[in-house]
Amino acid sequence: MPQQNEDIEAIAAERDELRARVEELSAELAVLRDREAEHWLSAVQSEYAESTIIVSLRNSVSWRVTKPLRAVQSVRLKVRRVGLVRAARMSGGYLKNRIAARRRG
Repeated sequence: MPQQNEDIEAIAAERDELRARVEELSAELAVLRDREAEHWLSAVQSEYAESTIIVSLRNSVSWRVTKPLRAVQSVRLKVRRVGLVRAARMSGGYLKNRIAARRRG
């Protein structure tokens, strides 16, 4: 009987230690979740700030004036990368999709 009492006491002590460890880990998890939420929030805020900057940049006069130059440079780089014939096919497919999208709404 004394051995059973010692076993029961050992199990109870282990249980108490495990409960304490669970509480410690739960507190640590809460801190990590808070950090993750703060990180996510700052990422969303910076993405929003960047998107407003991008929108204002694209609406600027200089962006609209240089659009033809950017288009020519884009075509030139595409021709260099994939060749003239393939670049023409790719551009034709792009234009076809753009026109279809405008027709849809």
